[in-house]
Amino acid sequence: MSNFIAVDIGHGETTSSIVEMVLKDGRTKYLAKTLCFDKSVPTVYSRIFITEEQLAALSTMEKINYEKLSELGSFTIGNFPEQIGRAGEAFQYFKVKPSMLDNRIDQGELTRKYAITFRMIISCFIYQVVNEVFINNPNMLAGYNKKSCSLLVGCPTSPEWTDNNRKKEYAKLVSDATGIKNVIIIPESRAAMFTSIKNHSRIISAASGAIIFDFGSSTADCTYMWMGKKLWEFSWRLGASAIETELYSYLLENYNANNKGNEITPEQIINAAPESVRLLRGSKERFFGESNEAAAFRATLVFDETNDAPARSIVKTVSSAEMEHIVKERIISFNTDNGEIKSGSWYDLCKEFIEYAKEQIGSFKVNNESCPINSIVVTGGASRMSFIKKLCNDEFEDCSRPYIEKNPSYSVSDGLCFVKLCDEKMDECIRNACETVNSNSECSFDSLSAHISKHILQALGTVSKPIVIDWVNNETNQSIQDLINEITIKLNTFESQTLIKNSIYDAYYEWGNACSEIINTQVTMQAKKLFSVDTPDFNSDFADAFKTKLDFDFDNMINSICKNVVASIQQMVIGLLLFVIGLALSACGLLIGIPLIALAGADWTKLPVVKPILKVKNGSFIRMELGKEIISRFDSENEDSKKIFDKIFKNVRQQLADNKDLSDEKLKKNFEEIIADLIEIMMYKKFD
Repeated sequence: MSNFIAVDIGHGETTSSIVEMVLKDGRTKYLAKTLCFDKSVPTVYSRIFITEEQLAALSTMEKINYEKLSELGSFTIGNFPEQIGRAGEAFQYFKVKPSMLDNRIDQGELTRKYAITFRMIISCFIYQVVNEVFINNPNMLAGYNKKSCSLLVGCPTSPEWTDNNRKKEYAKLVSDATGIKNVIIIPESRAAMFTSIKNHSRIISAASGAIIFDFGSSTADCTYMWMGKKLWEFSWRLGASAIETELYSYLLENYNANNKGNEITPEQIINAAPESVRLLRGSKERFFGESNEAAAFRATLVFDETNDAPARSIVKTVSSAEMEHIVKERIISFNTDNGEIKSGSWYDLCKEFIEYAKEQIGSFKVNNESCPINSIVVTGGASRMSFIKKLCNDEFEDCSRPYIEKNPSYSVSDGLCFVKLCDEKMDECIRNACETVNSNSECSFDSLSAHISKHILQALGTVSKPIVIDWVNNETNQSIQDLINEITIKLNTFESQTLIKNSIYDAYYEWGNACSEIINTQVTMQAKKLFSVDTPDFNSDFADAFKTKLDFDFDNMINSICKNVVASIQQMVIGLLLFVIGLALSACGLLIGIPLIALAGADWTKLPVVKPILKVKNGSFIRMELGKEIISRFDSENEDSKKIFDKIFKNVRQQLADNKDLSDEKLKKNFEEIIADLIEIMMYKKFD
């Protein structure tokens, strides 16, 4: 396992994780471990302070990279006091979509003076976050270095982020800023799904349809997964940070309404907003996080002195009724990806978000089959609000109860690790499964050939046995040539040709199903080894994937096979005739019987004595014995039959072998493709 670090850059808080491999009871387990930031804090508030000197230096950089940023000194991140004694700006939004990275920020005099862009501040923030992780986790990151480790970063689930070109652009920014070459961008809700499946395999299963709602500070994301069949994701800019913003506005409105002539000035409001909103966020998190939404809480806002107004503060006890008003009545607005404006209370918009997800998933069809929803997960900081679970319960009342992640702050960063772990171990899983499957004789060309020979034998018996029985019982005492002619005519009919053709297809599918079981068993074993004992039990049926992958065209070879079958039946009848006559003569003590028995397996067309014998009207003894021998050869359990038909069907086997799609080499290659597809499906990477 290589070294990799996951970082979830949230609007409200940023977290980081790694995966640790441990041995327990003789088995390998993979555990997510949280990395700390400054002062051993496992999460850091997503905010950075950049001094004026650093802003000036940023404005002159043609290219922003790790070396340039390291020359600027340390940036201040996290829960710093607003008054840090230096001129500069605080920034706190790092989820700007890639297409806007080079847009200028209109935030205060300094950003306008130095033409600061989103790319500049995001680069500074990511640079400092990774630096803090390395500095404050020396023991957990022993052996890690920026040259060899990978960095996993989450992104919103909307198309403006998940487009390959956009992901590459964002990955390059992160790589330039951190000095880590291998940067992988992964949708956040997919990562959160991995965490839920890893932690709660008995509850969450994408094999029968799972949906995850990730209510974060800046966006609400949704991912629906139906293993191997459907993946659908979408995102709204419906962030829970809107709640503390509305709470801030509500407190100001109330204060100013009750203090006419002594209102807090617009300049004070602008200056105090970032720190005040951060403090209110903490109050909001405690209010919802302690499952005590009926209790009141104290909110404090501090406003510094300006040229136009003295310093003052707002201290207010916010009741649960007031919080309900803010969540359910205050109006917020945002633009969707398609430009539509959504307006409403935070509660109503969450309800609409969940309803939209249900409506869209309900409209999807996969092979005329509706998409099931068996399990629901809710994560993200806003999942702590009790009404979120109730909204999901109300909308998806036919599903099992929604599962609320107990530690939603780490759902994404932990999940990023598990996504990377699966990606990294996938080649090994594929290789191990391929070696086992390709060494199994049931999955060989010889096995396929044997299946086809067996089914053709059954088809020939269905066509020939009634004719042989009639010939044996025919009082007109027909010749053997008459029997051969009747069988030949019957085999050349459309009905018989169709029967033989279908028997070949039946043999192929029988063989394919046997191989499918072997493949699925191996794929499941490898997936379980990868995930360890805490992971889901894969029970999905993938047999159809095998059939479609190995399907080939029999039509080009069917006529030739049928001709070989007819010739083989003729040869079998003559061979058995010689065998029966030889047995009869040997029983009479005539030495000529032994050579005739030996000649029974030869090519009868080369024997001059054969043609006259065919035209002779045979007695009932010969007819009965020959008929019995012919019919017995259509018994697939008859060992003599197997030996004779091994020779008879050598031409059929050759026809199969001449088809390039059916060589052992080609079959092994197809098996490898199938196994790769199935393991990608089980790792939630492939959805057809």
